[in-house]
This record gives sequence, C-alpha cells and structure tokens, in this order.
Amino acid sequence: MTSQPDREQQFLESVRSSLDDAAESLDASALSRLTQARNKAMETGSKTRRQWVIWPAGAIMASAVLLLLLSPVFEHKPQPINQASLMADIEVISDSLGLEFYRDLYFYSWLSMDGRHAE
Repeated sequence: MTSQPDREQQFLESVRSSLDDAAESLDASALSRLTQARNKAMETGSKTRRQWVIWPAGAIMASAVLLLLLSPVFEHKPQPINQASLMADIEVISDSLGLEFYRDLYFYSWLSMDGRHAE
C-alpha cells in the first residue's frame, strides 16, 4: 500500500511527463506564441513587483520630509521668567494669612457679596 505523499509524487510525475510530451509535439508557431506570452508575463510580473517596493519607500521618505518640516513648529521654547509675577508669588507664599486663605478666596469673595445683599 502506498502512502499519500507517494501517490501525490506519482501523480505529479505523470502530469509532468504528459505535459512534456505534449510540448514536444507542438509546431514552431505555437512554441513561438507560447514563448512570447511567457516573456510578456515575466515582464509584467517584474514591473508589478517593483511598484510594490516603490510605494513603501516613497511613503517613508514623504513622512521623513514632513517630520523635518513640522519639527520647528512643535519646538518648545521656554518663556522668560517675569520678575514681577515671581515677586507677587513670593509675597503670597510669605504672607501672614497663609495659603489656606488664598485657597478659600473665592468663598470669602462670595461671602462678602452675600453680606452686601443682606443689608
């Protein structure tokens, strides 16, 4: 009993030999047309393959150029320190009222407005 791979191999060999026999019995014009069709198919296949290689390379190149052009736009430049606002911040921190007063400043403002309306 023969195994599956042996049967497949035998089938392939029989198909190959029958195709070889048929190719040998072809006339010259048929062989010429087959050769031309084969050459045309080979040229088309190589062009298609090259196009698929060109697309990713072009996309990568375009992305790199875009990144180089946009990088100055997104560059972060530190702002100079405003001495007046720095001094005001130091005054708030060192004030005798403490930071809790400034955290609740909105509440105190609302309370003082509410008191004016009550009068």
